[in-house]
Amino acid sequence: MMFLSFSPPPSTSTPFFPVFLLLLLFLPSSLVSSSLSHTPLSWTSPHDPCYYLDGRPRHCLSEFINAAYGIPADASHSLQAHDHDSNISSLTDLHNPHNLTCWMARGGPDTGEWAITLPLGRRFDITYISLQFCQHGEPSDPISISILKSMDHGRSWRPMQHYSNDCLGNFGLPSQTVAQTRQQETEPLCSDPRPLQKQRGGMVLAFSTLDGRPSSSDFDYSHTLQDWVTATDIRVVFHQCPKHPR
Repeated sequence: MMFLSFSPPPSTSTPFFPVFLLLLLFLPSSLVSSSLSHTPLSWTSPHDPCYYLDGRPRHCLSEFINAAYGIPADASHSLQAHDHDSNISSLTDLHNPHNLTCWMARGGPDTGEWAITLPLGRRFDITYISLQFCQHGEPSDPISISILKSMDHGRSWRPMQHYSNDCLGNFGLPSQTVAQTRQQETEPLCSDPRPLQKQRGGMVLAFSTLDGRPSSSDFDYSHTLQDWVTATDIRVVFHQCPKHPR
């Protein structure tokens, strides 16, 4: 599992909320670098589960690993070039009842968007992304969030999912949780995430990269979906979302 915790700044016109981000990454253990050997989650098998003892490959389903643990993240403001924090270790340290950490960006009256970027260092298959708000109650302000991925170490970006209470107005997309065709299954969907799931640590917004994709049951044979879940970097963007007049 990958743990990140951060909290974009509050603003009079652009509400943001503290967030704890969880990503589950899936890949063969033979590809795990030594820098990840200290992670809390690891394989229990003494040998690579994707190979027989004599070295022949075999079909396997590797376990999840904490691929982000200890990897510094980056936070930046779209309209404030000076408001940029890098190497934020509190985004990727362990998050448990004995170590509750959140990063708070510097607040201000300027509008715009905040982006949290995590360079993974190599290619991974992303299985699950979860945004856990540090506060325990449901956020009262509108939500407008995008999850993007890069396959070339940040040189280009591709959206994977949008969340908004106004998908059509904010992203020009209908609100839907299931791709209607196989041609659409590698395009970003948009949906209203509320009501958020409630877990012990707070309110959670969860995104599964294969959920609602028609070919997910044939993932092993779908090169399109295999490409869809591959990423070298993950970015979460908190868009400007003015409050509606009451």
